[in-house]
Amino acid sequence: MKSFRFTILFHLSTPGEIKSSEKEASVEFADDHELALKPIQKDKPIKDCDKFLLTSGGYGTEEDAFQKGQLVKEALLVASAKYRILIDAGNNTSHIHIGDSLKDKIWEKSLLSG
Repeated sequence: MKSFRFTILFHLSTPGEIKSSEKEASVEFADDHELALKPIQKDKPIKDCDKFLLTSGGYGTEEDAFQKGQLVKEALLVASAKYRILIDAGNNTSHIHIGDSLKDKIWEKSLLSG
């Protein structure tokens, strides 16, 4: 079974807007999917960072993952307005990631057929 995920990259105007000393944080949605907040700078606590990923996986279709990602992005932007925190969440883009095992199979097939 395929599993799809969404990831939102966002930047805070200044580090320290999120006060957590943890290096990663997560919450669980009502539908049992987990949403993780991860700083781009992996060796630093959240409070010392300004670039983050919000990510969640395990969705049955690409559309389900995209729709949930849109809801999370909208919630992020509403929260930024409410708490007066400048956030840049970029444009809406969709990316496909091919795992290493699939890349290996494609490579093997191309060698066998060539």
